Amino acid sequence: MAESVAKTSQISLKILYDKNSKKVLFAEADKEAIDFLFYMMSLPLTTVTRLLSKSEIGMVGCLNNLRESVSNMDQIYFLEGENKDLLLNPLHSFSVQAPLLLPVPDNTNLTNYKIYKCPNHRIFSIGYMTKCTRCNINMCVNYGEQIAVPDGESSGFVKGLLKYSVMDNLVVKPISPISSICLLKDINVKDLVNVHEVVVVLGLNEGLKILKASLEGESVITSVFLDKLV
Repeated sequence: MAESVAKTSQISLKILYDKNSKKVLFAEADKEAIDFLFYMMSLPLTTVTRLLSKSEIGMVGCLNNLRESVSNMDQIYFLEGENKDLLLNPLHSFSVQAPLLLPVPDNTNLTNYKIYKCPNHRIFSIGYMTKCTRCNINMCVNYGEQIAVPDGESSGFVKGLLKYSVMDNLVVKPISPISSICLLKDINVKDLVNVHEVVVVLGLNEGLKILKASLEGESVITSVFLDKLV
């Protein structure tokens, strides 16, 4: 069964590229897009493996074999007090405004599931009781509510009210109109006539493609959005 994913507002990237060579120069992004990318990179490796292996995109390498080995091994072979479910479904702090890749356990109704929250920190768990990884106290349960993701400047990872550049190899830096001109100069763009822009939407499918492409090489934006560069 495909994993359910929490819904969020549309997130987009503005890609600047050379029309002749179809080479991506860089992408311009706002807070929501950067939060999305940073959140994606913060996912536990076993979560990344599960998301890719269950998608049509597929998983590269053999990490999924390791995950399947844990899944298929009986609990009796694990040390007392060690739950293999914590390996397969590790905790993740998702108090960010970019939950497109947030995995929810199979056979779970988004309108009726348990959310566990640490009373001291913004640490959450879905579907099972556990202890907080920071203060080691029992998480509190909250029944039948959607994930409450704070809105505004206090949520996510980076500050809003400014733009960020995302290079083809996912190097991210704050950017301004002046620094964007300097960036074009630094990457040796001489003829602005050939510089075009296209706005692409980031969703679950695009996020999974970015995850896979980031494991395979350094031309991530190009490989994921090449068909958009017309």
